[in-house]
Amino acid sequence: MMRLTVKVQVFTLALASHVVLPSVARSQDSVRVVPGWGVDTSSTGSGDYTTQGPVPEIYRVWRDYLRSDAQRQSPTKYWSAAEQRKWPRYDIAGSFAYQGFPATVLSIQLAHQGATDEYVIRTLFASVNGPAKDAKPIALTRVYAIRENDQWVFANALPRLTRDWKRHVVGHITYIVQPGHKFDQGKARSAVRFADSVATMFGVQPITDLNYYVADTPEEIHRILGLDYMVAEIRHPILMPPSE
Repeated sequence: MMRLTVKVQVFTLALASHVVLPSVARSQDSVRVVPGWGVDTSSTGSGDYTTQGPVPEIYRVWRDYLRSDAQRQSPTKYWSAAEQRKWPRYDIAGSFAYQGFPATVLSIQLAHQGATDEYVIRTLFASVNGPAKDAKPIALTRVYAIRENDQWVFANALPRLTRDWKRHVVGHITYIVQPGHKFDQGKARSAVRFADSVATMFGVQPITDLNYYVADTPEEIHRILGLDYMVAEIRHPILMPPSE
């Protein structure tokens, strides 16, 4: 069964393309990754949790991912295998943020109270320009480090930050709606009819399973994608490739 995911804002905002032209981005292999002041990487050896817990190990794995596979979005040992099966372009925030510019890992913290195997990683991507080396932020991303097969791997903010959002199934579309947002059943049914009519017009098979995220503001769309900051708003829809 084909599954297609669309992320959009309820009025005029949907998701956007890269904000920096690929021609100005450097090779991902040359990306400089450094820890911020709040990230202690002093302990050594995998599994040495005596001072900072698993933070040093998570940092090293995240650094290696950013230097190798992040921009390519090719199959990798660093990302959750479950999410790679679901989304061929699995690193959602990375589709917007990774432009080959230096990365500063600002924090690696427990995802929530009581968690032991889930951490939030916030990373600032910024260009450095001019003789004064002025930093110009591109994006601040949020990804999760989780345990999978006894290894630290990375996962998206989207399913975690929308876990408690209401689901409304209308035909073949599942609307995933921000709490407090008034859901319009009439418009939802119209969207289903429109999608079916487009498929009929072009003689293609109708989409059988589609997730549609609805939020009130551009900032909330950014947040659930794992973009705590982005230099420009997201302005046109992006369709996630079908999952397996």
